[in-house]
Amino acid sequence: MKNKNQNQKNKSLTGTHEGFVGIHKGLVDCHKRVVDTRQTLAEYHKGLAGSHQRQVDSHETFVGCHQALVEHHQMNGKAKNARIIILPIILVARIEQDYIPGPDGDFDEWQKNYVTHLSSGWMGEPSLYKLLGIPEDRYKELTEMQKKWDKDYARGGKEADRRSSEAKAKQKTRKNYEALLRSVAGEYIHKNRKADDEIKRALKLTVPDTEPTPVHGTDAPVVALKNAGGSVIAFRCRRDEDQTRSSMIKGYLLEVRSWALDKTESVPNDPDVTGYKEDLSSKSHFKIKLGMANLGKTFYCYVRWRSKTNSAFDSPWTNRLQIVIA
Repeated sequence: MKNKNQNQKNKSLTGTHEGFVGIHKGLVDCHKRVVDTRQTLAEYHKGLAGSHQRQVDSHETFVGCHQALVEHHQMNGKAKNARIIILPIILVARIEQDYIPGPDGDFDEWQKNYVTHLSSGWMGEPSLYKLLGIPEDRYKELTEMQKKWDKDYARGGKEADRRSSEAKAKQKTRKNYEALLRSVAGEYIHKNRKADDEIKRALKLTVPDTEPTPVHGTDAPVVALKNAGGSVIAFRCRRDEDQTRSSMIKGYLLEVRSWALDKTESVPNDPDVTGYKEDLSSKSHFKIKLGMANLGKTFYCYVRWRSKTNSAFDSPWTNRLQIVIA
């Protein structure tokens, strides 16, 4: 009898223990859901904060435009008509806030251009971020976040068969990175007197246009040479993606280094070989006059895109080109 009672007591204790184990597991699961919920709320809060800042910036832009227009109409005795043009101004202010592209591929190119320009020299200054007064810790925060974005975008942004967890990590990193980029632009660029329109265009902080914009890593131009007669060489240049038509890149010139040499003279195997003639052109189709004294010699040249603002963004040179001068 005692053994039977003891067995029943043991079974009861076992059941109680299992019950406690089940409760503990339930509490652990509940805790995990709470943690996940808090993380989701934190990310949602960051998103709201970014949205709010964009609305504030948009409102400030609208107010500034509206005030300027009211003053203009007052000067012309037409202040009563100022309300008529408020709606278009609101639309423009909102469009200007969308300087960061939506698709990940476009955003990736945009952020590369943004950080590269901040890192590079500008008009004699060692770096643009220092010229704009961006603190070292903020600049370092940008570069570290860029590294994280590059890593997560490579894993979760380009391949169709990427894992869901990698895609989510990429999305989270982009959200945080974009918030940081907007924050730096808002604090140190948008209202900074040193950040003129040329700087803002270089950083792509203005309304996008349909013309090609200079970016770091531009490919060498595609160049065709032709004799135009009278010791004149005609050039036709284009971007590689334009297939056949002549074209230029916004913010760039075409730079030519050339030599007119006899057969006995050494061929220039490098664009930095001494004795070259340098020409610059703002047009994709141009001519270089060599003079009748060079008739019959061989014309050698190298060509590249040359940035108007920063030599760090010059393209590579073409391979050596040559033609007999006629």
